[in-house]
Amino acid sequence: QKIREHPKKAMRAVAGAINDTAKHEKTLISRRIREEVNLKKADVDKYIHTSRATPEKLAATVTLEKSKKIPLEAFGGRQTKAGLTYRIGKKGGRTLVPHGFLAKGSLGGHAFVRASKTKGAKPGTEPLVKRLGIHKLEGPSAWGVFVKHNMQKDIKDDAQAFLDNRLQHRLEHTV
Repeated sequence: QKIREHPKKAMRAVAGAINDTAKHEKTLISRRIREEVNLKKADVDKYIHTSRATPEKLAATVTLEKSKKIPLEAFGGRQTKAGLTYRIGKKGGRTLVPHGFLAKGSLGGHAFVRASKTKGAKPGTEPLVKRLGIHKLEGPSAWGVFVKHNMQKDIKDDAQAFLDNRLQHRLEHTV
C-alpha cells in the first residue's frame, strides 16, 4: 500500500536495485574470469560494459564484449635467456616458448616468436633460420574464457537472486 502512495520513490528504489545488481554482476563476471586465467582486474574490466536503469527505463545491461585475444604480456609474459615464458591458467606452471621475445616501441610491447623453418611446424619448436618473419603470440580473450567455462547460467541465476534481495531491501528502506 505504501508503494501506491509513493510511486516515484518506489520507481527510484527499483531502478537503484537494478543498478546495484548490474554493478554486482559486472564484478562477478570479472572475478569468475580471473579465477580461471592469470589476468589483472583492469585487463578484464575494460571488456565489460554496463548501462544504468532510470525510474523511466527500468532496465540495465551488463555486456561482455566479444573481444580480440589478449596479448601474452598480460599473462605475465617474461623474456628470459631461453625464450619467452608465460602462464595463462591459474593452475600449473609457466610455459616456455623457445626463441620468443617481448618487443618494445613500434611493435607495441607484444610477445612474438620467430617463424619456423619447417612448414606447418609449431612456431618456436624448430631450429632458427634467418629472414622467416615473426608471429604474434596471444592468449584467450575474456569472452572466450567466459564461454568456454559456461559461466552464463551461473551469472543469470546469481543476478536473479541478488535482484530479489536488493529489491526487498530498497523497498523496505525507501517507502
